[in-house]
Amino acid sequence: LDTSKAPMYKRSEMGYRKLSLYFDEFDKQVQCASIYMANTDKVAEKQPSVIRLYDYYEPKNQATTFYTSKVLADSGVCDVCGSECFCSAKP
Repeated sequence: LDTSKAPMYKRSEMGYRKLSLYFDEFDKQVQCASIYMANTDKVAEKQPSVIRLYDYYEPKNQATTFYTSKVLADSGVCDVCGSECFCSAKP
């Protein structure tokens, strides 16, 4: 987690398949956090992950978007399992 470009970043909490980032406030100043992840399992045709921002004290004030790794989204079954499954070798 790199929060060097997020001056209002306060702390983070990690849970099962979830990462929560806390900021002191949001205003017009850009807040940017980079999250580095590693695959632990082989996954093809990965679906988008949800990113949701909301005000802790006013949860109705929220915005939602989705993130997809282009490499994982474009990978098919044969890209993941290769010679271990029914896929034929590429010419």
